[in-house]
Amino acid sequence: MKKEINKILLKYGKNNISKGIETLINKLSSEIIFDIKVLKSSIHFTKDKITFLVCGFRRNKDYYFIEFYSDKSINDKLIIKELKKDIIVQNVNKVYIICRIEIINEISLNEKLIKWIIKSYNLV
Repeated sequence: MKKEINKILLKYGKNNISKGIETLINKLSSEIIFDIKVLKSSIHFTKDKITFLVCGFRRNKDYYFIEFYSDKSINDKLIIKELKKDIIVQNVNKVYIICRIEIINEISLNEKLIKWIIKSYNLV
């Protein structure tokens, strides 16, 4: 899996942020059990095949973004975008808010953000 992650980071010129992704994986691994799926331009963190966190990459950007679910709007300067989305969890349609944050370095991966991600994990 690490090889696939490094490949996508290199493809998008993000080999300099691989430590941040590694830090994110390590912090989450100590709290929750999840799978990782590497796609063309993103890394999806899943619970029972349902995505609860996405790390997305864009060419020519010095950062990557993460998106996670919340059951309510989060009023914080870290959140750069929110979008309501219907998802099906255990055959029930639920409306969640997708929150987007830009991650510039591993310092951005603070405890508040990890708690939001774990809450997203618990929602799916």
